[in-house]
Amino acid sequence: MPRHVYSSERIGNEKFRLAEGPVWIAARNSFVFVDIEGKAICEWRPDGTTGGNGVRRISMPDRVGFIVPIDGYCVLAGVRDTLTIVDLDSGDCAPYFSLRLDPRLRFNDGKAGPDGTLYAGVMAIDQSDPNARGMGALYVLRDHTILQILPGMTIPNGMAWSPDRGTLYHADTPTQTVSAYPIRPDGTLEKGPAMIRIPETDGAPDGLCADDAGNLWIALWGGKKVVCFDPKSGERLAEIEVAGLHVSCPSFGGRKRNLMMITTGEAENEAGAIFRAELSVTGPSPFSFRLNP
Repeated sequence: MPRHVYSSERIGNEKFRLAEGPVWIAARNSFVFVDIEGKAICEWRPDGTTGGNGVRRISMPDRVGFIVPIDGYCVLAGVRDTLTIVDLDSGDCAPYFSLRLDPRLRFNDGKAGPDGTLYAGVMAIDQSDPNARGMGALYVLRDHTILQILPGMTIPNGMAWSPDRGTLYHADTPTQTVSAYPIRPDGTLEKGPAMIRIPETDGAPDGLCADDAGNLWIALWGGKKVVCFDPKSGERLAEIEVAGLHVSCPSFGGRKRNLMMITTGEAENEAGAIFRAELSVTGPSPFSFRLNP
């Protein structure tokens, strides 16, 4: 049994197709996240100043897999196969870099690394496609140079960094694993071991984040919870119960950095939603993408 079991509460009544990838932007006092299938970037402020039902939406032209902060005003969004700079105040969009992917593919999860490098996953839009398995990959973007660093994946998902910033933890959802990859100076990855294996009866590992102690908080798609593991020992330390089947991603934020926002996707009889949980641990601020002219 985990040492700590936390509860979470739903935020408002807003419905989402597939809420994902929350990021805390301290300059805005808000979490910014995406509704992938709803084709929107969304913003929620814990202080209740977002307006409406508590969530502000910015419509996007296609599925948006992730956002990473650039500064307090703009984010880099993975819109289908194009990295796009989005002004959060005006909603204006400007293309930054296109992967020109096979039209069957789209961006999935993505995060900026400690040095501003972008790590972004790509997956098949239609997972029922008989060729979907192995069509995905993980890419790294630095200084307008894009490299495919982990090919042959199916659903490359959550990412987090070790406290010393030398290791990338990455979830490969269909294999039920989270692996550790030492990071080379150029941002590419060395082959790493599978550190955590999730039993299929618990759900599948989706988005994840790290706390300040270096422990990993992993969303379980199909599992109604977020679980915390020590990545070195594999010990299950804590869990957060979530009133949604398809838990997609957790993220630390808030003024004290102990507020966790959790996103979910729609299931057969329920819409996607967002949740909050107050924890006894804190998490680091997200890294920002280093924008180059």
